[in-house]
Amino acid sequence: SRRTKRAEENLKDYLTLVFGTSPGFLAMFAMAGADTVISESLIDKKHRLIEEHCEEDVLIITPRTVSVECDAEPVVITGECRVLAALVAVYATKRPSAEIIEETSRHPRIARIDETDDAFVALTSGGRIRDNDLLAVLEKTVKELSPESGETLTVYYGSLASRKRLEGLVARIEEIFPLLESVDLYYGGQDAPFIVSVE
Repeated sequence: SRRTKRAEENLKDYLTLVFGTSPGFLAMFAMAGADTVISESLIDKKHRLIEEHCEEDVLIITPRTVSVECDAEPVVITGECRVLAALVAVYATKRPSAEIIEETSRHPRIARIDETDDAFVALTSGGRIRDNDLLAVLEKTVKELSPESGETLTVYYGSLASRKRLEGLVARIEEIFPLLESVDLYYGGQDAPFIVSVE
C-alpha cells in the first residue's frame, strides 16, 4: 500500500497517528512528522481510516483519552503544545516507547495566557501573572519561564485576527530577551488566546 511504501522510504517500522482539536496544531502535527492527523471531532466519521492504521504497527499520540477500536494503546500527552514537542521522538527509525515520548513532551516550559474583560492572565508553574497590557504579561511570562542562552521561544496564538499586532509584540520580546536563539509565532487555533513555550 502507499502508506507502507512511505514508511519504508522513511526507514521507520511504524506509523504515527495523532489526534488533536485545534486547526493550527493539527497542521503542525502533520509538518512535524505524523503520518496521519485526525481531529477529535471526526473520530466517529473516520473509523475506517483509523482501522486501516490499526492493521499496521501504529503509534497513537493524543492530547486526551480517546475511544478508538485499536490494539495499539494510545500515548496520552496532556495539551497539544506538548504533543507537538513529543513528535520529535517519531523521527526515530524504531518505534519509541511511551516513556520516551512522554519524556520528550516534558522538555518545553509552557505557560497559557487567557483574556478576561479587563486583563490578560498568564498561568505558569509559578502562579498567575495579571496585567491589562499584553506585552507586559508576555514579558513577565517569558521571565517566569527562565529562558537560557540559545533557547527558542514560541508563541502560539488562537485567533487569526491578532497576527499583525502580535508580530510587533514578538519583535519587542526579541529585543527584551536577546539571549534567545529565536522567537517564533505560529497560529495554533487553540481555545486559549496564547500559549508560550520555551525550549
